[in-house]
Amino acid sequence: MPNWCSNVLTVKASEKKIEALNDSLTKNDGKDFFDLFVVNAKDAGKEDDWYQYNIENYGCKWNCDAFNWSMLSKNQLEISFDSPWGPPINLYHIINESGFTVEASYYEPGMKFVGRFVDGEDTYYEYNEDSIDSVPEDLQEQWGIKEEIETIRQMNLESEDHK
Repeated sequence: MPNWCSNVLTVKASEKKIEALNDSLTKNDGKDFFDLFVVNAKDAGKEDDWYQYNIENYGCKWNCDAFNWSMLSKNQLEISFDSPWGPPINLYHIINESGFTVEASYYEPGMKFVGRFVDGEDTYYEYNEDSIDSVPEDLQEQWGIKEEIETIRQMNLESEDHK
């Protein structure tokens, strides 16, 4: 079972491209939405080497399902999904190269990293309780990292009190 990485992907493009993307997500109920941007391993004839194909084309092990998406404007769509182990950075590059502007943020609390992908650049931050200040405040707030750290501290204190 992987650690799951939470992702929020915002794509911008022409009204026509965004509408088509929204319609496709709705039609497929968000299932395997990476297929909207990259041919999957089976259809690409790479079923025997699916793992390497997915890493190269997605940046993570598996295709993912969108669990939420919404139109932010006529030319902007936000998609929320979880990916295995880390964000699909390679997919973000492919989406960007296909005529969309891509902004994404991601958070993996188990391995304690967070980051963002903007204009083709990925910025990644590892943290712990003592180095949280290295993470930009907007990412801390978006993902509730300070609150999570405080919850863990409280649980640890309660655990120590019961020993």
